[in-house]
Amino acid sequence: MKVLHIFRSRLFLFFTIIGIQLWFVISAAYMLGGTFPILNGLLRAASLFLVLWIVNKKQDPSYKIAWIIPILVFPLFGILIYFFFSQRKLRRKERRRGQSIYRNTAACLSDDDGVCRLIAGEEQDGERLLSYIRKAGNYPAFSNTQTEFFGMGESFLASLLHELKKAGQYIFLEFFTINEGRAWEAILDILKQKAHNGIEVRILYDDMGCIDHLPHNYCRELESYGIRCEVFNRFVPVVDSMFNNRDHRKIAVIDGRTAFVCGTNLADEYFNLKERFGVWKDACLMMKGDAAWGFLIVFLQMWDFAAHEKTDVSLLRPLQTDAIPADGYVQPYASNPFDDLPLAENIYLGMIAGAKKYLYVNTPYLVLNSSLRNALCAAAGSGVDVRITVPHIPDKKIVFLLTRANYRALLECGVKIYEFTPGFIHAKTYVCDDKFAVVGTINTDYRSLFLHFECAALLYRNSSIPVIRDDFLSTLKTCREISLDEMQKEKWYIKFLQTVLNMFAPLL
Repeated sequence: MKVLHIFRSRLFLFFTIIGIQLWFVISAAYMLGGTFPILNGLLRAASLFLVLWIVNKKQDPSYKIAWIIPILVFPLFGILIYFFFSQRKLRRKERRRGQSIYRNTAACLSDDDGVCRLIAGEEQDGERLLSYIRKAGNYPAFSNTQTEFFGMGESFLASLLHELKKAGQYIFLEFFTINEGRAWEAILDILKQKAHNGIEVRILYDDMGCIDHLPHNYCRELESYGIRCEVFNRFVPVVDSMFNNRDHRKIAVIDGRTAFVCGTNLADEYFNLKERFGVWKDACLMMKGDAAWGFLIVFLQMWDFAAHEKTDVSLLRPLQTDAIPADGYVQPYASNPFDDLPLAENIYLGMIAGAKKYLYVNTPYLVLNSSLRNALCAAAGSGVDVRITVPHIPDKKIVFLLTRANYRALLECGVKIYEFTPGFIHAKTYVCDDKFAVVGTINTDYRSLFLHFECAALLYRNSSIPVIRDDFLSTLKTCREISLDEMQKEKWYIKFLQTVLNMFAPLL
């Protein structure tokens, strides 16, 4: 029955059609090459010129190697696949439209002079990272914000339902995956009632994230309840590099004064209402106060891009702006494939480089480029207590092999690695020195850092930081520490497979 479902799924149908297209193009090209031998020589020359062009591009070396090998070994196949799938960015027209939207909404994220003065008076490492995010990404830091960290999806769901019921102005949801089940049914019941009462409700979800979970026309059903709905980057069965760029964000904004950012999608397994890979461990941050406005703008950037419209932000100003006791700083930020600047990676690198005592990382995938690997090794080598937790029960076996392929180099440098034995750890958190923390949607892998639309919150001297630290240390009690001796004893064919996969890691 499960096999039948796979063959009948929209995803299987689409990839079958794309495979046929690629087979037709490649077969036709090889037939022409056999008929006109001069084409083979031209292809060899073209592959060499393409390799030279790739070598001189401003990209991570591991990404270049992943493309150079197939281009040189299989010139025709490699060249075609490169031009179809290598583009990190959106098409030029879409990129310009997105950049225009980002510029327009950036004007709504004005700096608070008081916050700027306070940040300028902080320690150099704190001021430097917060200022970098402001200058590079146009995302200011906020005070006047209370935060609460949730280390499991169950507590996040309970809080989300509670806050949704209190909404009096609007509810905006943006999630990579929505799946019909007990959790979504409880959320949708509230949304339908709120929409019926005249409260504006908007839902934005990614088509690839929901392609096997929701009907193709699910937006129409939501709109019949009075809920506005948009689907990001609908997946069509045509060879196009843009299908790499997914909206991987998970945001909820309520009345401009409450916001959630998390790794949790709206499906039962994320809340342990259904078991898929053992116990599901995740992370979420709730913000009440000024920082919620930052996530409202992040949501509107994606909404206006998907809906081809320009929202009047002035109509969304919070009706209540009560003062909240200062609790450090919260800096919402988002990354996207519009720009060459790897904002998400640079923030992680900044935290790693700035760590002096400890750095604790939760990530479901540990697929490192040379920059991150070297930074982690340098931190551990300088005496920083670097610990990383990853799943023991994976959701993607090939990616898990790649994750384990990074263990040996890190362990040799003194990094400590732990596998979460009860199940799957989906949390994406970085915390260091009781001063900085990041909670959001950004995995430590190539897709999250360079291809997807992502978001997170940077916390500085905030009361949730020790909570995030303690949650990490508590999780370690249910983890198994990986030793260097264990990795050295791994079977030779596993090591060989990992070596091969590692060369193509940026493409997976």
